[in-house]
Amino acid sequence: MKAQVDLTSAMKIAISSMVTTAGANLSVGSPYHLGIYRNGSLQLEELRVDADSPLLERLQDVWHRHLLAAIEELPEVSQGDLSPEVWTST
Repeated sequence: MKAQVDLTSAMKIAISSMVTTAGANLSVGSPYHLGIYRNGSLQLEELRVDADSPLLERLQDVWHRHLLAAIEELPEVSQGDLSPEVWTST
């Protein structure tokens, strides 16, 4: 499968991924840095999203809202649905 998205969507995906990682790992946070190579170019465009960016604030708000909504749609999970794990020490 080959994923093809436009540059704007790719930037949204990249920033959202960094925001999600920051929520799970306190050593990750803004500012977020992006590097872009355009087709046919070997020149790197470097961009930064600062912590006080209105774009970052809006993106975080929308991302978290939709993430919580998606979690609500996931099927219920109970302990009985899961297989027990047997841990052994080595």
